[in-house]
Amino acid sequence: MQARLNSSAEEVVVRKTVARPTGKIKGVSGRERKIFTNTTKEVFRWRIDESPSGPEFGQMASDKWWELESWAWDQRRKIQEAYERNLEEGLVGGSPVVVSDKTKKLYGDHPHYDIEAKVGEFSGVIAGARQRLIKRDIEQHEDAETNESAALRSPEEIAEGLRSAGLDLIEAMAERRNETRRTALSEDELLALYKAERVIFYIITRGVDKKQREYEKETRAEIEEVYRKLTKQGKGRILRLKKKIGEILDE
Repeated sequence: MQARLNSSAEEVVVRKTVARPTGKIKGVSGRERKIFTNTTKEVFRWRIDESPSGPEFGQMASDKWWELESWAWDQRRKIQEAYERNLEEGLVGGSPVVVSDKTKKLYGDHPHYDIEAKVGEFSGVIAGARQRLIKRDIEQHEDAETNESAALRSPEEIAEGLRSAGLDLIEAMAERRNETRRTALSEDELLALYKAERVIFYIITRGVDKKQREYEKETRAEIEEVYRKLTKQGKGRILRLKKKIGEILDE
């Protein structure tokens, strides 16, 4: 049996190799022989933050049971440590990246990428982590009322907040597992989000006397690449695929 994390690292999936007959051939002696092909079959799965249970699990030998559960707890520990490390570095949110055949190409240069992690294991990378917003204290002039400080955010911090809001929106959509990307948000919700986005848009175009095309020319390729990567990993995949969100996240 082989244990792997699913793509969102929320579940442990256990599979085993099964030999299936696919045909027959005649041997040298003229007798027919069956041809077998090895395939993998899912045996059971469980959430990584829970203990495994069920009849299939209960029928396993104790040493194999212990091996699978220990592996799962080790993966959970590594993911938790990665989030804690990010928090120390001022990063929050994001989704754990599970090793696949494309992971090294996408994250091989990441400082926390674990080159020893195997397919189906946590790669050491938390994708989509964002800088935690820290309000800066600006001292008031000496003649201001009392000695209170005003908490202000710089334009850079506000920009990071907008990026974080985008990731939060994906998280909110991901909670609606029985919906698709087209139905996860109601018309009222989409309209409210659109109006909020337009206010910011007008401020950085009309408000500062800039044309949209000035930004578009400089940033289009960069933003499209960011969006492409976002929709190929973790919960961001729900923006690309047409299946129900729950089905996508369980893959």
